Amino acid sequence: MDEASNVSVKELLRLGSVGVADKDVTWLRVSMTSDSHICVRERICKKDNEGQLKILSLIGSRYHVQTYPFQPDAAMVAPSDPSNRTTPMLALKIANQFVVVRLGSKGGWRRQFSTTLFDVQHWTWLDQRTIGLVTDKAIFHWLMEEAELPQKVFSRHQRLDYAEITSYKTDSAHQWCALTGLFPESNCIAGETQLFSVDKHISQCIHVHTVLLTSYCFKNNKFPSTILCAASRDVSKSPQGKVHILELGPDIKGNLAPWSYQDTIEFRQLEDRYDFPVSIQVSKMYGLMFVVTKYGHLYVCDLESATCLCSAAISSDVVFLATLNSLTQGLIGLNTAGQILAIDLNLHVLVQTAKSHKRTQGVADRLEKYLPLIPVQYLI
Repeated sequence: MDEASNVSVKELLRLGSVGVADKDVTWLRVSMTSDSHICVRERICKKDNEGQLKILSLIGSRYHVQTYPFQPDAAMVAPSDPSNRTTPMLALKIANQFVVVRLGSKGGWRRQFSTTLFDVQHWTWLDQRTIGLVTDKAIFHWLMEEAELPQKVFSRHQRLDYAEITSYKTDSAHQWCALTGLFPESNCIAGETQLFSVDKHISQCIHVHTVLLTSYCFKNNKFPSTILCAASRDVSKSPQGKVHILELGPDIKGNLAPWSYQDTIEFRQLEDRYDFPVSIQVSKMYGLMFVVTKYGHLYVCDLESATCLCSAAISSDVVFLATLNSLTQGLIGLNTAGQILAIDLNLHVLVQTAKSHKRTQGVADRLEKYLPLIPVQYLI
């Protein structure tokens, strides 16, 4: 299904309007762990190591900018949690030190450790209290309120030795972990993900470009279960890609037996051989999975069946960051033109689209009950 009217795209802000230069709008210089904050490491002179840190706080359609007169090697604000209104934490990598402070505080709470024993190649917040670190040999978790140093969780698989690590994800209990890397192959970019079970202490590698670990309560189940959402593109079958939804263990009493589904997604242009999925986000409220590709295409899939409900072009520029919009259950995206985009479902149109196909009429019935709950301004 390819109905552009199922999706609306609105520019919230251009980073250039708050003084961010185009050269600083890159994956290595911008971070966005949730829909509440964006960090930008700016170069203000010709030397890469001289600059400033700019943090944008996003509140709906409004924003606030804080500028700090130094440029760390990396910076990232902890993901927001609507159930926890504490001041968010800011993590900084400065030379061989990791430093965590409360955003906006002047002194007080602070945690840090030296990275001299850790060759950190990739790091990210896993939740409001935990940072995941990826070295050339292993993956560590730093529970900063419980341990002075990061603790090893598992070893990095040799199939990722020469990959550029782009993502590290865990479920909320940190019992399932997924490390993703990309590497060039003939005429395409290949993806590899190492899935690790902490409970069973075993790894499995799968050929996918991006993943998400989350929880969801499926129809006819009493309790939420942990699921792996994954997306890939097989250039040998271009322009075809795949989405996978896999219910992970352990088995939960009162739930049906774990299951898995997959479906295909069609890439728009045969010549875009280097387009591939870069982000997956999930709306637990709607039971939908959003797959965003590098060249700015969106695929909306049903979590209960993996069926692709619709697709749309959301950006003419490369999209390198995306996260769930907790207010609208759509997405916040950032592209290389510096546009911060609000990407939302026109839910009333999507319901009609789903009703017109026998395979997705059940999805339409599920989504239709949310129509009376949507504020008028989002019924575009």
